[in-house]
Amino acid sequence: MEIFIICVSFAIGLVVGGIIVGKFLLKRLDKAQAVSDKHLQLYQMTTEWVKAKQNGKKLSEFLTKLGYKTVAIYGMGITGDRVFEELENTNIEVKYCIDKNAKNIYSVVNVLSPNETLEEVDAVIVTTIAYFDEIEEMLSKKLKGKIVALDDLIYDM
Repeated sequence: MEIFIICVSFAIGLVVGGIIVGKFLLKRLDKAQAVSDKHLQLYQMTTEWVKAKQNGKKLSEFLTKLGYKTVAIYGMGITGDRVFEELENTNIEVKYCIDKNAKNIYSVVNVLSPNETLEEVDAVIVTTIAYFDEIEEMLSKKLKGKIVALDDLIYDM
């Protein structure tokens, strides 16, 4: 009887341990898939942007066509830097940039935290691929201007 109890206890331990490890691995797999999806979307957007540039299309001209004269850029990672560089010395004025990590970003343009007071602009260009809906909701409570996703602009150019 003792051996039976030991075997059943061991089997239950294996099952419970397997479930716990399985859930942990599924969470890690979900996170890895989300990062992979984000990078794929970023790659696709960048490819589309390069094709637009090769066809002579400019982001500044498209923004002008939409009626925007002043913008802010949300997200000052690599993509945000490229947007700023593309708009620099054009008819589109980048008034400031917004980033959650503003105090650690050094730029020629003012970089503000989303929690700071933000000056009105015609549009905020959101460069982050993920979380656009949350960012749009947060910014629309602070600003009256249009909040647009960079990837939408690129695909619409």
